[in-house]
Amino acid sequence: MVWVFLIGSALFVWGGLLAVQPTKTQKRIAYLRESAMQEGLHIKLPVSLKFPEGAKKSESPYYCLTLADRKLGNMYRHISRNGDGSLPEDLSDPIEISFCEVLSDLGDEYKAAYLGAGLLGISWNEAAQEKVPDEFLQALQELKMKIQS
Repeated sequence: MVWVFLIGSALFVWGGLLAVQPTKTQKRIAYLRESAMQEGLHIKLPVSLKFPEGAKKSESPYYCLTLADRKLGNMYRHISRNGDGSLPEDLSDPIEISFCEVLSDLGDEYKAAYLGAGLLGISWNEAAQEKVPDEFLQALQELKMKIQS
């Protein structure tokens, strides 16, 4: 009878340990974000960024670069795809136009672009990605150069 109790207790502890193990998806996203940080990016969840009251945020995290130009630190711009995946039209701000061009070139999985608090970022769907795409890194660097010039 004692053996049954000991085996049951061991299985209970083992089950608890298995329950707190990360899933394959969580491990993949952790590796993806770690590789992005090694490329010099900051991963920001929408709740950790500064948005004006009532602004539409992306549900996906923003992969951001830090801007060296302090005059851009107090500037805020944000472009987000509409519900049907289209981008806003009739924009007059050159930064917002640049955002739309980059998002259009990258594709539908890239949801929004953000400039604020000294950060420039793009929100994208991390599903089925093992590492940050090179075209995304290049587009973010080019966007940074456009904005800072």
